[in-house]
Amino acid sequence: MAATEASRWAIVGANNPGAPKSRTKHALVEKYGSYAIDLGINNEFDTEYVYFNEEEKPKWVTRKKNILASNAKYENVVIFHDYFLFDLEWYNNFLVFGDDWDVCSNKQLLITGNRHFTDWVTWDHPTLPKWSSVDYDDWSQTKYMYQSGGYMLVKKDFLLNIPFEQNRLWGTAEDVEWSLRMRDTANWKCNKLSTVRHNKVHRDAR
Repeated sequence: MAATEASRWAIVGANNPGAPKSRTKHALVEKYGSYAIDLGINNEFDTEYVYFNEEEKPKWVTRKKNILASNAKYENVVIFHDYFLFDLEWYNNFLVFGDDWDVCSNKQLLITGNRHFTDWVTWDHPTLPKWSSVDYDDWSQTKYMYQSGGYMLVKKDFLLNIPFEQNRLWGTAEDVEWSLRMRDTANWKCNKLSTVRHNKVHRDAR
């Protein structure tokens, strides 16, 4: 089923302290704080800033993501770090792809133009090595896969029902833990039509 303009999107950013500012057609990332951005049908920004005390617990990205999901106004939620840039046709290509999914990824490219090693990959496959790239059209391996927390799409209600484990901080495999809990029940797909790109060199550009 194709998505329509009425399927409103919530674009939310889980900020990295000190990361550079970036602005794209579909996302605006400020340097400080955490917030939700709701993308309206006319591609106009309707920004609601959500206060978060960064000093309460450093690297508490799981709490940030759960708060952002709970504050999102619309069902399709995009969560990403602020080094991602959205291609100009990202949104239109998602309208073509549709919104029949609980969790979704799409093509992710490093600043070099190479495929990002976590965009659609295995985790504990019985025959393939960890982080083996899977064809974007192959959705049959998801019970052995992992969803990177750096960039992901998820339905608001799905994340509220299966939230991130808030006892975990950034860098403690919090996205792996969430993937292992959600993947047996999620309608999990990848959209090869839409693309995001890094705007800086990744720490692990394998």
